[in-house]
Amino acid sequence: MLPLAFIALLEVHGPDGQTAYVNEHEISTLREPAAHDLRHFARGTHCIVVTTNGKFVATVETCATLRQRLTYP
Repeated sequence: MLPLAFIALLEVHGPDGQTAYVNEHEISTLREPAAHDLRHFARGTHCIVVTTNGKFVATVETCATLRQRLTYP
């Protein structure tokens, strides 16, 4: 019998209305945007998800909301 494996994906929504799915195990940091970040991210960004490969995902969800939705402890 083969062992089962799964990838836990976190659904997030961008400030422009798009939906993205981020592998929970590839998230390195959740942080709120600073004032200088607003030049680089769309208006309405409440949390910036930083992945282990160095990419950024801007979300309309707050960082507190995303932390609650993560399945790992």
